[in-house]
Amino acid sequence: MEQRMRETELQEAVDENKERCVGEETRNFLTDNRGVGVVEVILILVVLIALVLIFKEQLGAMVTKAMDALEKSMNEVLS
Repeated sequence: MEQRMRETELQEAVDENKERCVGEETRNFLTDNRGVGVVEVILILVVLIALVLIFKEQLGAMVTKAMDALEKSMNEVLS
């Protein structure tokens, strides 16, 4: 009978310590911000790639127009 009570008390103490440790690990995980910079950079890259894909034709036309203007200016200077 005494041993059973002692085992129960020990099991309760073990369970309490587990809860305390798990709570502490969870708290540490939630307050840890070591990877935040990496996540921000990845999100910015995803947004930029999405914008390029959405406006691909407009960007291509703009670059072509700029290159044509540059080539025209170079030809004027060289001739």
